[in-house]
Amino acid sequence: MLEALITLHSAGFAHCDLTAANTAIGYQTTERRRIFLIDFGSALKIAQNPTTRKKDLMMWFELMAKMYAGRIPTEITAEFSC
Repeated sequence: MLEALITLHSAGFAHCDLTAANTAIGYQTTERRRIFLIDFGSALKIAQNPTTRKKDLMMWFELMAKMYAGRIPTEITAEFSC
């Protein structure tokens, strides 16, 4: 998931709504159980707001921490939203 987020940032966009509900697990030709980012309705150009990249990474970190702790994250702290 982090790789997808970095790729999105490299293209000049921030997701701005990184939650478990906005990810999907699927197959790619060479890999199984690959995580995909979906729902780009809240995405913004990073140039419009440089802090969006940092907020995306904070949302990713919170999502990973909750999953590691064994909790199903249904929402991310509002302070990290773009």
